[in-house]
Amino acid sequence: MAVKATTVVTLAQAREWCLQDASDDTRDAILSLCADAASERLERETGRVFKRRTLTETVSADGVGRVLYLRRFPVVSVASVTIDGQLAAASSYAVDADAGRIFTADGAAFPGGVQNVVIVYDAGYDAASLPSDVVELALQLTARLFKMRSRGGSSFEQVSVGGNSFAVRDNLPTDMTRAIERLRDKRFG
Repeated sequence: MAVKATTVVTLAQAREWCLQDASDDTRDAILSLCADAASERLERETGRVFKRRTLTETVSADGVGRVLYLRRFPVVSVASVTIDGQLAAASSYAVDADAGRIFTADGAAFPGGVQNVVIVYDAGYDAASLPSDVVELALQLTARLFKMRSRGGSSFEQVSVGGNSFAVRDNLPTDMTRAIERLRDKRFG
């Protein structure tokens, strides 16, 4: 079983990090699931995209601002911007890839409307340019999930209090929590 295309680490990296023999594929399905889950958790908790992919966002323009922030970054390229059902000329907007935003080239505001702007863009990193701290953190999360799974546990623990039962997510060590915090999207607050 292979990892998803959006997973930060390869199956070979996960095998090596989890000290599994490269020629033994009996645990590949579990390793793949752990690597996929680790990448998904990283993206969810940071609000970012790490492995490059094409995204489509529909946003509302207020009719006053000339800047629209995209939900995910870094932005690699913008394929199209459609406003009120009309494809905008590429020369009518500019992209600030690092900040994850597009803005009108002529200084005018985006026309106001509800869910009236559709942006198709590529965000994330190619496999060869993924930041090393992201890869290492994904590997650490993969190994953590793999160890918990190998000993029969999960990332949730069932807790009962006063006759009520609920699931509690496993807390990460402080260094991992801080690493995730450093990667978090801080553009909006």
